[in-house]
Amino acid sequence: MWNKHTILQIGFALVLSLIPLERSLASEDSKVSEFLHRYDVLKAHATRLLDSSRQARLEGQVTNDRKPLLYLRKVVMEFCFEVRKYLHVQRTGGAINSVASDAHGHVVAIAYCCETMEQVLETEFDGYQAGGQNAALLQIQGKYEVAWKVADSLVTREGNRGGTSYEIHCW
Repeated sequence: MWNKHTILQIGFALVLSLIPLERSLASEDSKVSEFLHRYDVLKAHATRLLDSSRQARLEGQVTNDRKPLLYLRKVVMEFCFEVRKYLHVQRTGGAINSVASDAHGHVVAIAYCCETMEQVLETEFDGYQAGGQNAALLQIQGKYEVAWKVADSLVTREGNRGGTSYEIHCW
């Protein structure tokens, strides 16, 4: 027969065993929040840079300084790698529990956003070589932008960011 002391010990042991799980779920939420924030920052920079580049072209002022595009693309690529690495660790670390599956979906959507953002930046860079315009690459860029917009809608819908709507401008 169980005595009161044994039941309290078992209960205490169960509570202590749940603390690491609760901490890992909290750190999971924290990591997803960090990814969402970093994605928002990169998206704002990319949108601003692409808008500026397109406006300059409309005004006939193609700039030879492509360093900002290259730098931003590099930062986006590094972020994509970090997100994909996180997903790989989650996948190989065991089955994703039901609480963390929402977080996993957010991170997958962010990964797709980053990859398409990187492709948009790359085609923007490659579309204007030697002062000339490559119409085929710019058409491909439009397709990447559509994919980015779809992926971004998943992030903003799943991210539930206080009702704020984030949009990608399809140029």
